[in-house]
Amino acid sequence: MKNATGLTLARVDYSVAGSGNVSRSLDRNAELQLSLNKKDYNPGEEIEISIRAPYVGAGLITIERDHVFAHKWFRSTGTASVQKIALPKDFEGNGYVSVQFARDIGSDEIYMSPMSYGIVPFATSLARRSNRITLQAPALVKPGQPVKIRLESKTPSRAIVFAVDEGILQVARYVAPDPLKFFFQKKALEVTTQQTLDLILPEFKKLMSGAAPGGDAEGLLGKNLNPFKRKTDKPVVYWSGVVEVAGTREFVFTPPESFNGSLRIMAVVINDASAASAVTATTVRGDLVLLPNVPVAITPGAEVEIGLGVANNANGSGKDAPVALALSVSPGLEVLGPATQSLKISERSEVSTTFLVRAKAGAQAQLGSASVIFTAQTGSSKARLSTDVSVRPASAYVTLVQTGSFKGSGEIKAQGDMYANFKRSEAAISASPWAFTSGLIQYLDVYPNGCTEQITSQVFPAVVIGTQPVLAKELLKGHKTGNGTELPDPKKTLERYLALVRARQGADGGFSMWPGGSSDLFATTYVASLLIEAKERKLPVPNDMLQRANAYMQAQLTKTSSQSTVWRSQAFAAYLLTRQGIVATAALTNLREVLRAGIATPHPGGDYKAYDLGAIYLAASYQMSKQDALARELLEPALAHARGKKDDRGNWYWYYYYDPLIQSATLATIVARYFPARIKDLPRDYWDDMARVIGDGYYQSHSAAMVMLAVDAYATAAAQSASGRVSVSAIDAKGLATALTLPREFLLASLPLPRSTAKIKLSNEGDLPLFYSWAESGYERSLPSTAKSQGLEIIHEFLDAGGKVITEAQLGQEVTVRVRSLSVPEALNLAVIPQNPRKRLADASEPFAARAGRGARHRLAARWVARHPEDARFADPAVLNLPFQSRASLPFAAPHAVDYLLRGGAGSELHATLDIKMQVLLERVLADYVKSRSSAGIGNASALLVDASSMQVKAMVGSADYRNVAIDGQVNGVFAKRSPGATLKPFIYGLALDQGLIHSATVLKDAPSNFGAFAPENFDGRFSGPIPAQQALIRSRNIPAVDLASRLSKPNLYDFLKMSGVQRLAPESHYGLALALGGAEVTMEELAQMYAMLANQGLWHPLRYLAGQGGPADKPLALLSPEAAFIVQDMLRQSPRPDTFAPARPAVAWKTGTSWGFRDAWTAGVFGRFVLVVWVGNFDGSSNPSLVGIEAAAPLFFRIVDALRAEKLDPGPMAAVQPGNLKRIDVCAASGDLPNADCPVTAPAWFIAGKSPIRLSTLHRAV
Repeated sequence: MKNATGLTLARVDYSVAGSGNVSRSLDRNAELQLSLNKKDYNPGEEIEISIRAPYVGAGLITIERDHVFAHKWFRSTGTASVQKIALPKDFEGNGYVSVQFARDIGSDEIYMSPMSYGIVPFATSLARRSNRITLQAPALVKPGQPVKIRLESKTPSRAIVFAVDEGILQVARYVAPDPLKFFFQKKALEVTTQQTLDLILPEFKKLMSGAAPGGDAEGLLGKNLNPFKRKTDKPVVYWSGVVEVAGTREFVFTPPESFNGSLRIMAVVINDASAASAVTATTVRGDLVLLPNVPVAITPGAEVEIGLGVANNANGSGKDAPVALALSVSPGLEVLGPATQSLKISERSEVSTTFLVRAKAGAQAQLGSASVIFTAQTGSSKARLSTDVSVRPASAYVTLVQTGSFKGSGEIKAQGDMYANFKRSEAAISASPWAFTSGLIQYLDVYPNGCTEQITSQVFPAVVIGTQPVLAKELLKGHKTGNGTELPDPKKTLERYLALVRARQGADGGFSMWPGGSSDLFATTYVASLLIEAKERKLPVPNDMLQRANAYMQAQLTKTSSQSTVWRSQAFAAYLLTRQGIVATAALTNLREVLRAGIATPHPGGDYKAYDLGAIYLAASYQMSKQDALARELLEPALAHARGKKDDRGNWYWYYYYDPLIQSATLATIVARYFPARIKDLPRDYWDDMARVIGDGYYQSHSAAMVMLAVDAYATAAAQSASGRVSVSAIDAKGLATALTLPREFLLASLPLPRSTAKIKLSNEGDLPLFYSWAESGYERSLPSTAKSQGLEIIHEFLDAGGKVITEAQLGQEVTVRVRSLSVPEALNLAVIPQNPRKRLADASEPFAARAGRGARHRLAARWVARHPEDARFADPAVLNLPFQSRASLPFAAPHAVDYLLRGGAGSELHATLDIKMQVLLERVLADYVKSRSSAGIGNASALLVDASSMQVKAMVGSADYRNVAIDGQVNGVFAKRSPGATLKPFIYGLALDQGLIHSATVLKDAPSNFGAFAPENFDGRFSGPIPAQQALIRSRNIPAVDLASRLSKPNLYDFLKMSGVQRLAPESHYGLALALGGAEVTMEELAQMYAMLANQGLWHPLRYLAGQGGPADKPLALLSPEAAFIVQDMLRQSPRPDTFAPARPAVAWKTGTSWGFRDAWTAGVFGRFVLVVWVGNFDGSSNPSLVGIEAAAPLFFRIVDALRAEKLDPGPMAAVQPGNLKRIDVCAASGDLPNADCPVTAPAWFIAGKSPIRLSTLHRAV
């Protein structure tokens, strides 16, 4: 022992004899053996513990469970002793006796562990908690007779009595309840013991840590669900509810007449002091038991034999007892032949018989459930049984819809002849094509919104449609929104929205695109437009918020700009101010002069100023200001362009929040609101053109909201035009007309039609066309009488067990249904192909199709067309030279990659860089993984594999199943823009390393922080405090990443993404610091190029899809230094795998990401020479709590990695050398700085000479 100056105060010499596993020896020899005198005790009773210790000493006895209930110190003079401790009087349930025993200081057993302990469980008696109850029921009753259940309780209690069919309970493996066991079930020991010996002898803890044992918690018991469900009869169950019992109480349950079997009767009784349960049983058996064999379903007109088994259990009925049977059916069925029969059935015997029943056809047919009722009697014994059969048509349930527009008068005929049952006929008359908005509402509801434009667009449906309850009810009928309701509550939706955007309104009154960003003119005008729409629809809008936004827009109008995006937003602002009655004459004049001088457009191929959206806003503003001439002058170019029917999508420059659909929708809105007389100048197919654009997928959140406004504005104008001038009549087959009632003014009217309607008559005397829809749903009476073939032949056959085609089958016979399709060209080709070309053709070296088949196909095609001229357009492909091979041998590998290359490639032959083995492996692993996770709602995934050494794409899987339409399988997810979540964080750390902000062990702050108005949180909602940079990255802590991003100079993260080739980025102010958490959308291709840059020592290269692509002219772009790229990879390699919780071996540098709202799960990484990026989610953008990167994407990532290595397809790591300017140093683990003399623990860190921050730690000082 030394003092601070180094002077020796005490010294003890010792020596060690022998060697061995000290920790194991100490653990074995210091066992403490405990035993109790019995297993259960009464509260307040003394517990005797027999203790056998390896040495003499002193100890502590405690009674524990969730805390310490009692304790007692003791001393032992021998290795065996009996100690006692009193159980507290209020202790109930199970508990644990814990003994901690320390070796006496004078003991000779110095080579054993100085501390030993033991724990033994015990239980308390539950006698005083048990209630004495009696449950009685008759042992045998007949079906339909009441079962009288008697329950007796000695003390007033509350009880539940229930009876269940024993068959159900057996299937469910149900166990009778035991309330005492439930309330006093065994509880785990939850007391944490502090090991004081570790403080006295610190080295002892290190010795014992090597032999620390582990254990597993008990698994949760599976739920006993009842899977039994009868097709016709309800389950036989009885439930009394919670009732009061004081003494004896009787319950009566009557089992149905159709039931024969055993009932288990159970009771649970409880009061404030005790509980109990009881079980008994009753057998239900009739004198006559009826066992019917009724088909599940029959079709109208079908005749079926119904079998019935009758068992005679009547006591004393004797041999050949006469039994009278009778069958009755509901009106939809009829009995063919006798409905009564007489049978002779001996006692305890069974006989079967049959009845012939037919389902009525034609006008008498009644679809749905039909009853079949059997009665039987012998002597005084009777039985009755009713069961159901489903009368179903042979046709499928169909909905036939007719839609269109009408002006003037006309008639529409019904399309189908349907059964009256389940038939539904409904017409709808609309002032506008509201059908557009139904799908757009669903799209906006699930859109992964985050920026101000997106969250504003999502609120438009609630404001526009939610404020019109009648319209919303009809429009959203049958649809569910994300919050589970059919009708959006506009007030609540607006309240939630206002809370979000208020945090984005700056001191100048403008709104930012992201929290914490600077004010953005477009964001401000877009929010203001929603607030004005809401205010005009009588929704509560904060005046201060709108007034501050108006002040910001007025300030922005004082600036002059000829840049098209700024000028357009200024015109929008002037329009909004004018709409509120705020005079903006000077601003309008200035904007019009800029338009005349020519606005600057970045589009090199043309000038859109004549019909620009800003000009339309100016026209509306002048119209509201009563300057009609100027308004018409500004509006006319836009109307002329609309009449030109030009699809601008091919040559449109996609501006900042401006595209062709927004142009078309806004023009319709402005014309309908401010120039209603000019609506007729819009082309008749104007809405069809917009529908085509939407159908092609050329829309996003902003344009979807604009289309909704346009439809609403047009509907209002059209409804006013047609007010009182529309009529609808339903006409039956006899020509009798019934006038239907329409409201005088309507936006959307739904009209139920009589079932007898054969046609409807429509009349519209208004100036604008209206839209109609007639939907007929039900089952068609007549089946197709002739086969129909239009270029495709379908063969439908029934096969018996031997594979022979059959036309009739017996009831219960198993048949195979085979459906095959054959087109006309296929039929013509198959007809001329010999069964064995090599045997029938002399020269088999020449392809058959080229030598003999060509002429035969020509002749056969000509003969076919002569007889069937309608198939002329289908016969042309018959002359093609088709290769002869099996379908299985036809190539269908990498369909997404092939589609991509064919769209962009040139020439007749393309040589892709794909490796077919790797491609097939990725497709198989990805499809199997998605299938295995389908129960979690995961329906799709994509993967991209790149060889970083050559930048060649080795495998591309765009979706889980290319052929699956339900998941949009033909969409290539590799090129879809999605939020990357935390996968961008490694590049923040790489930039910070290069800019000298951190080294790998720099201590960062993970604590509540504000960055202006932006207050980010971590994924788990918790904070870690001081945390090393490497841990902050691999644990994906948000706050350290945002803090580093805020401190980056040029280049910052936004600059890095632009240099990395990320396309279609909005201005930097659009994102703010949210960019660090995945605010910008990237594609898998772009992300793969960034991670390949890490593997290529900071040099960025584009991906290569074709062999020979690229060359010496392709100069790499240095985005990070080799040192920073090396460190980031090394940090990522320390991330533990999700399955082993340890870093991957061989090493993998990987990172996960989760997008906002749980819509995208990512994992990207580098292993060997490969870069792999996987995405898991759904193409429709739907949210799913399972879509977390570490849980959904990382397992797929490592399945692919492991599969490639198992198939020996991983060529190994690239030749990489540690950069010479990179050093490995020790730093103080607590501060991240160079350790001083007092630093107790150091940690290794990577240090870039001349860049990394360096200083001496001052955290620890000697005292």
